[in-house]
Amino acid sequence: MLSTLARTGPLTVARLAEHVGIDRSGTSRYADRLQQAGLLERQPGPADRRMSLISLTPEGARLAAWNACWRRPRPCPCPVSRT
Repeated sequence: MLSTLARTGPLTVARLAEHVGIDRSGTSRYADRLQQAGLLERQPGPADRRMSLISLTPEGARLAAWNACWRRPRPCPCPVSRT
């Protein structure tokens, strides 16, 4: 979920569910846990305040970048340390 948001930017729960391949309720529960951990945040949608957009916090973006570097077989090009 973090890597998806790093790649796409803020998404609604419905769109995020489509990207990660799980249902909306599962996506929402998982996002709640990541929000409690300080990795995601929810903001009101610009067009419809009843809808929220899920986005990465700075810590979530850092963790997503770190995970992306660890999945690469070659040296990491990002500024995140692998140690």
